Amino acid sequence: MKRASKACVCCRARKVRCDVLQTGLPCTKCRADGFDCSVRERKKRRRKAEAGGTSSSAIPNTIPGSGSLPHHVALHQIPHYPFFRDFNNGNDRASRIRPKGQSIRLPPSICCESSDRESDDLQFLRHRGALDLPPRPFLEEFVSTYFTVFHPFFPIVDKPAFLKQYRESDEVAILSGRGPSLLLLQAIVFTASASVQNEVLDQLNFPSRKQARKVLHRRIRYLYDFDYEHDGITTIQALLLMSHYYPSMVEQKHTWFWAQQATGLAQGAGLHRDPGPVPQRKLWARIWWACLCRDRLIALGTGRPMHINSLDCSVPMLTTADLAEEGDDDNDRQVKAIFIEFARLCQYMEGVLSLPNNVTAAANSLPDQIALCETTLDRWLENLVPEAQRRDARETRDTCALYRAVLHMIYNIVVITLHQSYNVLGETRTQVPLPRVQAAAEDSTGLAMDLIQLDLVMLSPTICVTAILPPLIIHLLCLRFNSQRSIGPSDTYHYDNCMAFLQQLGDIYWHASFYHEFFELAASPQGQPNSMRDHDPLVAFLSDNLPAKLPSSNRPTEPHVREEGSVVSKVSKDRAANAAHHVASESHLTVTDAASGAPPTGDTSASEDGNGDFLGYLAGPFEDWLEDLGYFHNSFPSA
Repeated sequence: MKRASKACVCCRARKVRCDVLQTGLPCTKCRADGFDCSVRERKKRRRKAEAGGTSSSAIPNTIPGSGSLPHHVALHQIPHYPFFRDFNNGNDRASRIRPKGQSIRLPPSICCESSDRESDDLQFLRHRGALDLPPRPFLEEFVSTYFTVFHPFFPIVDKPAFLKQYRESDEVAILSGRGPSLLLLQAIVFTASASVQNEVLDQLNFPSRKQARKVLHRRIRYLYDFDYEHDGITTIQALLLMSHYYPSMVEQKHTWFWAQQATGLAQGAGLHRDPGPVPQRKLWARIWWACLCRDRLIALGTGRPMHINSLDCSVPMLTTADLAEEGDDDNDRQVKAIFIEFARLCQYMEGVLSLPNNVTAAANSLPDQIALCETTLDRWLENLVPEAQRRDARETRDTCALYRAVLHMIYNIVVITLHQSYNVLGETRTQVPLPRVQAAAEDSTGLAMDLIQLDLVMLSPTICVTAILPPLIIHLLCLRFNSQRSIGPSDTYHYDNCMAFLQQLGDIYWHASFYHEFFELAASPQGQPNSMRDHDPLVAFLSDNLPAKLPSSNRPTEPHVREEGSVVSKVSKDRAANAAHHVASESHLTVTDAASGAPPTGDTSASEDGNGDFLGYLAGPFEDWLEDLGYFHNSFPSA
């Protein structure tokens, strides 16, 4: 077979026949294998090609059906990527150096599967409503509410690019993939449903805001479960928005599940590493810091371990330039400045959340660790930018006042969590909270009252539920500590204000209504679990909302079915023991430990047959029970 007079670099390195003269760039083999195709220019006779010569194609050729991955993402996501890169470029070492940020083209077998979807999958998604979008006028309301209320404090979407695509596309274009991502758009609609006007939900025939959020969240789940979206960054964005949902105590895929999925994909894409000067750097940094914020808040609200270790991350702290977007007004810029301080607080929060709960682990180092965390938090507070500093919230009614209050409420929780560590150092328990803990709780209550007076509760994000629970429990502890004397309206002022704030949040978020009802029963004389009683409304309420049976892994094996008719007043021993085991194990305490304040023993049995009564968890001093979960509230996650 006659040798070709000219061959591309790749075919020359593989020693295969090349038809680049007949077909042009790329040749048939490079097109089939997905390699960059370039021809090295011939020099004059007897002169070797210069080692530093560049290829004739500065940008990789687009291959129909293949995906485009930035170099930084491919480095973290594709196994043995350096081998493919070097093999693709042949023996020319100079051509192996690809500029940072330049995209690569790989065959579908390496990058991703074909975007063709099975017709039965689409039929199922259409039947379940996952492909349904609100009519355009209502969709405009959702998108506008999202970018006005939620986006500035959680800027994970490229607003100018998204809005440009959205405005140039109709529903047909979106469903055919020629507009913005349907998965991301559905996630935006879900997120905005917490704040959009009630009239919009009424005209869409949703009976309540909570029901609307349930339906809209289910649509995103179907799209995610069926791998409708192939772009990794878009999927991470949608998962982060999905994590702002807590539907019930028996749901296995809670807020932490979706946040963990987002974090895992982000780390797989290399977003936790500084990619250098690439065009997507700002967006990737915003997405990564949003992952870290969700990780820290969920750990703070649930007592679960953190998934992100700061030692593995090299992404620098966000700046105002990273968050600046076309079309921002003064309010957007102020909220984004508050978000930067919020991200910094979440970064410092890691030290507080990492403090050992057992003094035997580091008896000598724990006081120094607590003091260091306290100093760090004080310096953070002293060095806040003007936009994030405390001011009279009644001066303005805007999202700046809302997120400024949220920032300081979360700070107060971190302070409360930090000072709970002092109980680990003491030999005796103190049922009355420390003075600084009480001051932090009262400050959060005042911030919550400001939001009520400004009518901003309806715009509050789900983390406000996390922010109000510790102050509420502390006020209840103080009330019960002073129960020897008569309690007047002035004594219950802070507790009542927290309950009012929680009640308004309950109109939006399911877990807020759950906690409001729980603490109403806990504070009532009939609901105080100080003794073993059958017809206890508090016990009935918990048994009706917590998982019925759990295996040794403390995870539900089947959905809990609520019994028909009135609230159950008495629970069988088997069911009660399993429920008590779940509650106690989530807070790292046994049934007996939770009532007595004793250290964890790892034994959850309360009787000889191993089936303790659910009331045993609530028996004993109620103050000890509240204090065990009062600061970390592990038993009932709130993030």
